[in-house]
Amino acid sequence: MVERILDIDQTRRGDDRRSRLLLVVDQFEELFTLVPDMELRQRFFDILLELVFDQQHREAPSFCLAFALRADFLGQTLEYRPLADALQGQDVKLGPMTRREMTHAIVNPAHLQGAVYEPGLVSRFLDDVGGSQATYLCWNSPWPLCGRRRSMAG
Repeated sequence: MVERILDIDQTRRGDDRRSRLLLVVDQFEELFTLVPDMELRQRFFDILLELVFDQQHREAPSFCLAFALRADFLGQTLEYRPLADALQGQDVKLGPMTRREMTHAIVNPAHLQGAVYEPGLVSRFLDDVGGSQATYLCWNSPWPLCGRRRSMAG
């Protein structure tokens, strides 16, 4: 992946279109849960940070990194000083979504695909599961696969 990013960056340096690559890493905490080798993890962080820092003083950066991290892993993230330094003043902390926001997060992707939920289904689902943030994934992920299904029933 990093080689591909570097290739894209090298190609775009002379490109007048000023195209950019945004790398979004969801569940960044999985680096701590799935990669027990601290040296390997730190090498990965160093490569990402090098890519980001290389862009820092460019007029039109061609690479940006954004990642989502659960708050309970922030301490582990800050234990690696180069990563902690890079995050100073760069993070955004988000609280849990309200029920209304969760409803929009479920309904809007369906609407974009031309689908609608049976009346009351989303509300019933949120009542049953308590509206936890994890439920958003199971509602949002089918849309790239479902095509033009017009109605979702419970």
